[in-house]
Amino acid sequence: MGKKETLNLEKIRELVLSEKTGTPQELAEKVGLSRRMTYYYISRMKERGENIEYSRKRRSFYFVQEEEK
Repeated sequence: MGKKETLNLEKIRELVLSEKTGTPQELAEKVGLSRRMTYYYISRMKERGENIEYSRKRRSFYFVQEEEK
């Protein structure tokens, strides 16, 4: 994994942890990526075992806790 990809993943992870991503489009704008690339990074995080979901009610991506499953 390259340095740029690592930095992008860290930015997204930080925003998801704080549950301040906004909509998928807003998240893309916050990290300076296209919406498509943002979804690519989220799918990479899921492949690595991170449980990420999007809530329309919260208007944010968030990490799913084990008890929420």
